[in-house]
Amino acid sequence: MFAAGINMLTYLRDVIRGDPDDFGRRPAYFVDRLWRDGNLESSDGQPATMHTTTVAAFRAEISPPFTELVLAGVESFASKHEPEYHRASPAAKEVLLDLIERTGTTPEGLGTTSHYLFIGRRMEE
Repeated sequence: MFAAGINMLTYLRDVIRGDPDDFGRRPAYFVDRLWRDGNLESSDGQPATMHTTTVAAFRAEISPPFTELVLAGVESFASKHEPEYHRASPAAKEVLLDLIERTGTTPEGLGTTSHYLFIGRRMEE
């Protein structure tokens, strides 16, 4: 089984980068609601179309009935730096991909990534 998730911290990082005062305008949303359900508010009042999660919540949601084979942070530390990666030399790209692969399953890599990839197998009954 393959499942993808969006790191909640990525969304918070984007908000602080784009409009840090949004935290002051909507404290209850950020501190209470977003942290509780992970749903991103729609600007037009419609139901949420994106859901964010944490590593712990993602594992808890998927693990039963699936056994985790791997949970990886797809971009690891390189999250939000895709343009820089594309400008890098072939030798640099090779090293970067190796480092991303090595760090993607570490707690640090999972904390800095934008997207999670869960690979699992149905638990035997």
